[in-house]
Amino acid sequence: MSHPPASSTSVAILAGGKSRRMGSNKLLKHLSGKTLLRLTYELARSTELPVQIIRRDIIPPCGPLSGIITAFRQTHSDRILFLAGDMPHVTPQHLQELLAQSQDGSPAFSYNGKHIGFPFILTRKQLPIVESQLEQKQRSLQRLFTKCPTRTLLQPKNAQTQLHNINTPEDLIAHGKTQKA
Repeated sequence: MSHPPASSTSVAILAGGKSRRMGSNKLLKHLSGKTLLRLTYELARSTELPVQIIRRDIIPPCGPLSGIITAFRQTHSDRILFLAGDMPHVTPQHLQELLAQSQDGSPAFSYNGKHIGFPFILTRKQLPIVESQLEQKQRSLQRLFTKCPTRTLLQPKNAQTQLHNINTPEDLIAHGKTQKA
């Protein structure tokens, strides 16, 4: 599959969450001998695109929207594939399908059968929408999806496990069991 020039597309891993439900930084928790952040970084590198890790937002943290703004302000890329650092079962194939879905410049969001969310792709054209939504104190990715001119949704066959994130110690245990199965 061909990509737009590497300089026009990049990957951003949003890694600035507070991990309140986990009790400590969840991205440093281990699964299959690697940290969640390392697993996500390796997944991002599988795209062969430039990767940035957003650990600290340049504006007051407001969930993923402040991470989106930070990522666009720290790169010259026209299109960014956003990954959450706590979703260890996303596959390289899923990312390739998302990239293909948005090749015409459309945003593309993953769909798990219930919710729109990570991973997703936005273009610089959507940055004013994100900024406006944040000014209105609306932090929801679901709301962002409804405001973006999105024409594509992707529902992977294994959406229930692939698009689930790890938020609690119980989630970490469950994901560890899922990977061994």
